[in-house]
Amino acid sequence: MMIAGPLHGQVSDMIPPHARDSLAAGDRRSATAAHDRQRNLDSLAAGRGRWARAEVAEYRIQTHTDCFCIYIPEDSVVPRGSLLTIRDGAIVGRSRGRPTFPPANEWTVDTLFERVERDLLNPGRVVRRLRLDPGYGFPREYHAETPSIPDLWLRIQVDSFAVVSHRQLRETAQPRRLP
Repeated sequence: MMIAGPLHGQVSDMIPPHARDSLAAGDRRSATAAHDRQRNLDSLAAGRGRWARAEVAEYRIQTHTDCFCIYIPEDSVVPRGSLLTIRDGAIVGRSRGRPTFPPANEWTVDTLFERVERDLLNPGRVVRRLRLDPGYGFPREYHAETPSIPDLWLRIQVDSFAVVSHRQLRETAQPRRLP
């Protein structure tokens, strides 16, 4: 019996090299796979640009993840905050938020971008849905799977997101010291 923790690594890394080669060949045979992959990569790059231009310094985010995952029992019973406060890319706080089961994964905007890009660059992985936030550009809803492996799928949804501060506002709010 195999027990996996809450999505710390790329699931497809467990696929042996010869099977990955087979997945890549299937990807090449698809008439639309390369076009869809490039369209999503371009969309993701544009979203990253919007996120960078927004200059968000601190925000709160809550996500939920659906997958064919087996969680370690202690992860299921230890309560932890599912509403995260992120400052300069690091988790600095956890609040109660909406109850989640399975346990909430700690997705930040940066890790959402990384996960989607990693799946888009992975041969054989198919991104079925990628919806970016219209204002800030981060992945708000995401679904990917490996069609030849029935239980290798992942859905991530951002349930709530709020900006606490922007870099420009935070920097101008700080009193300046004279030399």
